Amino acid sequence: MPIPSPLATLYAVLQAVRTSAEINSQLLRKNEAATRAALIDPVLRALGWDTADVRMVEPERTIGGELRVDYLLHDSNGNPRLVVEAKCLGASLDKHGYVSKVLGYALGFKVQTVFITDGLQWHCYSNLHKGNTEVIAFSLVEGDLLNAALELIQWLDAARSGHGVQVDENRSINNVIVDMENKSDIINDIPNRSNASYNSAMVSFEMKTIVIQLGKTYYNRGFFNIQTKHRNIFGGDLKTLDIQLGSETGTVIKGDINRTHNKDGRPRIMGGKILTKWMKDNFLLDEEMKVDIISSNLIRLYK
Repeated sequence: MPIPSPLATLYAVLQAVRTSAEINSQLLRKNEAATRAALIDPVLRALGWDTADVRMVEPERTIGGELRVDYLLHDSNGNPRLVVEAKCLGASLDKHGYVSKVLGYALGFKVQTVFITDGLQWHCYSNLHKGNTEVIAFSLVEGDLLNAALELIQWLDAARSGHGVQVDENRSINNVIVDMENKSDIINDIPNRSNASYNSAMVSFEMKTIVIQLGKTYYNRGFFNIQTKHRNIFGGDLKTLDIQLGSETGTVIKGDINRTHNKDGRPRIMGGKILTKWMKDNFLLDEEMKVDIISSNLIRLYK
């Protein structure tokens, strides 16, 4: 009797999940808990995550007293490693403000990979420490199911977080995890994986921190200019971006990019009345404000 491979086993689970989604579509489209139980939990278990072990798969974890993530997955040392956020079957996975907020909180929690899924559509955001907000999307419905299985093994297999891995006594599990993540970096650097450009919201770069002095104009009008050397990170004139106020758990507001006020085209980040109030609530005139440039469409402001 042939012994099924791990890939074949996962493939069979994905087939069953797809069938369950078809049969129970009416219920799953309005019930997130049912979606998790019927479509997402079986996939996590097939990838080596014990959903009954709350130290391994922590459900309903609240981050910063504001955002509750559906699954926080821990590595074999108990450290947070992955976030999986669930949606009802058929729900939108790419609402920009929501995605940016989840990624911001994940960074604050030192989680480098986030999944958002409705059970059939999977969106993966990886290497967040490098400012990457490019989504890797795959589907259990559209295209090759085998490709989806391979993507899930690459990004979500529990062994990548040290579970079930026999580690040489001279190496820590963190070394193994780092090696795995470095291999993922190499895969992500394959040409044509993305179409990053000047006006793209998917520019990949290491996060940068700059300092802005809040002079009278900035302080009273809720905007600031970006230095010339960072001008090409951001999108074009009238593009929008998310501005996280305060710590990694702070409120996220929508800002605008203006490239016409400065003759050299340097971007002016405009946050309007909300940013003006926040600046005055948290800074004195002429104080310095730090700005983390997390990606081309997400920045964080703090003392």
